[in-house]
Amino acid sequence: MAFLCVCIFVQSPTIQAKPVPQTWKIGNIKVKLSYQARLKIKKEARYIQASPFFRTNKVRLASLHLPLVAQELRAHKVPDIFKYVALVNNPSRDSIKFWNDAQRMAPMLGLRVHALLDESLNIVMTSKAMARFFHKRYKNRYNWMVSLLSYAMSSSHANNFLRKHYNYRAKTLKLDKDIPRFLLSFLATVEAYRPSIEQKKRYSVTLIRYDLVNNKSFASIGREFSIPASTIQRYNAWFRGKVIPKGRKYYVVIPMPTFSPSRNIKVASRVKPSHKRFKNNTAKKYAAAPANLKQAQHIVSRGETLYSIAQLYGVSVYALKKWNALPNNRLNAGQKLQINMQSPSKLATRSSKLRLVAAANRPVSRKRTKRYAGGTSINKSNYKKLRKYQPRRKPRTAVTHLVKSGENLYRISRKYNMSVARIKTLNQMRDDRVFVGKRLIIRPAVSGSIDNPRDLQMHTAWVNHTSKAASTSPDVPATMYVAGMKLRLTAYAQRLIQHDINQLTAQPRFFKKKLARVQEYMPIIKSILGKEGIPKDFRFLPILESSMIANAVSTSNAVGYWQFKKDAALEVGMQIDDKVDERLNIVAATSGATRYLNRNHLFFQNWLHTLLSFNLGFAGTQVYLEDRYMNYTPTATKEMTIDGNTHWYIRRFLAHKLAFEKPLNSYIRTPHRLTHFNNSRKATLQQIARSRGVDFQVLRKYNQWLKTWQIPDEKSYPVIVPLKN
Repeated sequence: MAFLCVCIFVQSPTIQAKPVPQTWKIGNIKVKLSYQARLKIKKEARYIQASPFFRTNKVRLASLHLPLVAQELRAHKVPDIFKYVALVNNPSRDSIKFWNDAQRMAPMLGLRVHALLDESLNIVMTSKAMARFFHKRYKNRYNWMVSLLSYAMSSSHANNFLRKHYNYRAKTLKLDKDIPRFLLSFLATVEAYRPSIEQKKRYSVTLIRYDLVNNKSFASIGREFSIPASTIQRYNAWFRGKVIPKGRKYYVVIPMPTFSPSRNIKVASRVKPSHKRFKNNTAKKYAAAPANLKQAQHIVSRGETLYSIAQLYGVSVYALKKWNALPNNRLNAGQKLQINMQSPSKLATRSSKLRLVAAANRPVSRKRTKRYAGGTSINKSNYKKLRKYQPRRKPRTAVTHLVKSGENLYRISRKYNMSVARIKTLNQMRDDRVFVGKRLIIRPAVSGSIDNPRDLQMHTAWVNHTSKAASTSPDVPATMYVAGMKLRLTAYAQRLIQHDINQLTAQPRFFKKKLARVQEYMPIIKSILGKEGIPKDFRFLPILESSMIANAVSTSNAVGYWQFKKDAALEVGMQIDDKVDERLNIVAATSGATRYLNRNHLFFQNWLHTLLSFNLGFAGTQVYLEDRYMNYTPTATKEMTIDGNTHWYIRRFLAHKLAFEKPLNSYIRTPHRLTHFNNSRKATLQQIARSRGVDFQVLRKYNQWLKTWQIPDEKSYPVIVPLKN
C-alpha cells in the first residue's frame, strides 16, 4: 500500500497537468503520439519550464523575437510552427540564443562570421537564411517533416527513421517512446512556450527590423528613431564595429516603445490591480467615488457636459451649478468640480424616474402569490420592496450598446427587453435612425458612476446625431488628398465624416472662438512641422486632440496641446518635473510630436498609419493592421480607400481637416500674434514681460508650462511671447 501511495504521489503532477495533444499538425504532415511519447514530451517541457529564468526572462525574449522569425518564415511559405525551432536547445540562462545550430551551419547558409561581424547572431538574417533552407528541402521531397528533420539530422538517419514510422500514403507520422532527441526537444519546446506566447502579452517595447543601415553607425540610427545608441546595440550583438559595412543588405533590430501618447495601453510588465478600488493615485481622478465619501472632486475632460457629469454621479444639473457657483452651463477641460455625495436614502428618493428604473430592473419572484377578492393578486415577497424602495448596496453602473452592422432600434430593444421609446428617451433621439459605431445608453448609472468614464463621453458624442450644421459647413468629397496620398471615400464613410463635421460646426459662435484660438498657434506649428519634414496636414492633429487648450486633460491623464501622457512625453525628450511641464509648451510639445511621428513613419511608411499610431501606439497600430490586412507588411502607397471599417480616429482627423482647412486659410482677426525665443538664463516672467513690453497676465496665460515664477537655467526653454495684433 505504501508503495502504491508513493507511485500515485509521483504520478499525480502528470495526471493533474494539462495533457499533451495526441495529434499534431506540422505543415502537411499529421503526427500521432503514443502515451509513452506524450509522457516524455511532458517531462521534457517541465524541465524547460523548471528554470527560474523561464517565466521572468525567456518567455519575454521569445515573445519579442518570434514575430520577427515568423515574418521571415511567412515570406517563404514555411509553416508557422517552424518558428519554435529557433528556441530549441538554448542552454543560456540570461538570454536566448536563437537558432542554436546556425553558427555550425553558417557556411552552408551563406552567413559571415569573423571578429567584428557574426551574422549567425542577427535574428533577421539568420531567420531569412533558415527559411530558404527549409523551403529548399521541402521542394526536394514535398514533405515538411523531412525539411524539419534536416535541421539536426543527416539524410541517412532521417530516411531510416521515416521508413519505420512514416506512412507516405496517409501522410501520417506515428511516434512512440523511441522518439528522436531533436524531435523530442522540438515538441517539448512548443509545449513549453506556446501557451505563454499565444496570450499575446503587450510589453513595453516591440521589435521591428530596419534595413536602411548600410554605412551607418548605431549612434546615427539612434538619432533617427530618438532611441539611445546603447539600447539599439544591446539588441544587435551581431555587430561589434563602428560603421555597418556595405556590400550586402543588413538588418538592425529596433526596440520601439509600445505605449500610446494619449491612450492607456496595458503592458505585461504592469502590476496587476488590487482588489481595492483605489490603489493608485491616478485612478482617484477618474474612477467612481466610494460610497463613504461625503465630497468628491471631478476634473472635467474634453467632451463632457454638465448633464453627463450629473448622470455620472447620480445628481442633478441644478445641484452641480449650485455647489460650484456656475453662472451658466459652460465647462472647460481641466476644470475642477466639487461633488457632494448624497446618502443612499436621498439618492433613492431623489427622483421617481430612478425608482421606476430600479424597480423595473429588479427580478420579481412569482412563487409566493396571494389572491384577494375580485381576482386581484399581490406578490407578498416583493410587496414591501416595491412599496418602499430599498437602495442597492453597490452603485449600479451604466450599460451601453455599440451598434453593429444590420442592427436597428427594434432589434436592440428586443435584445434588452425594453421599448424603442425608452431607448429614444434615454439617448435623446429625434427619430429611429442609428449608425454603425453609435453607442446607445441602455441603462443609466444610479447611486454612483460608470466604471469607465470614456464610455459616457463616447455615447454623449453621438447623442445629437441629427443636429444641423452651420450653413458654411463643408460637404465631404468623394476624393481627398492628405499627406501626399489620394483617398477614395465610400458613401457610408462620407456620411460618418459629415456627421463629425456637423458636430464641429453646429454652433457658429463657439466655432469662431475656436478658430481664433487655433489661428494664434498655427504659425508656430506649421513652421516646426515644415522644419521636421512632417506633412502640413498634421497641423489639424492638435485641434483634434485638445482643441488647442493648453491645460486640457483627458480621461487617460494625457495633458497638453498634443495630449501626451507622462511616460510618452519623457520618452520623446520633454521635461516634466516640479518646475516645468513642457507638454503645455506649444513649441516643445510640437517638437516632441514630430519626433514621435517621424520615428513611427520610418516603419509604417504610410502617414495615415503613422497618424493612427498617435492614438493606438506603435504596437497597437501594428496589431490593428495585422488583423485588418492579411499578411500585412509596411509598404509605401499613394492611394487608399476610406470606408466604414476604417478606424474612427482617421475619420475624425479627416473631419477636422475639412472643417478647419478653409476657414484657417482666410483672414481671422486674433487679439494676439505669438512669437517665441529661447531663454537659457534664470529670468522671471515679470522681467520678460517688462523687457518685451507685454502684459504679465497674458504672458502667464501662454506660458502655463512654467510651474514656478523663475525659468530654470538647466537648458534653453522656448518662451511664448504674445504681441498685440
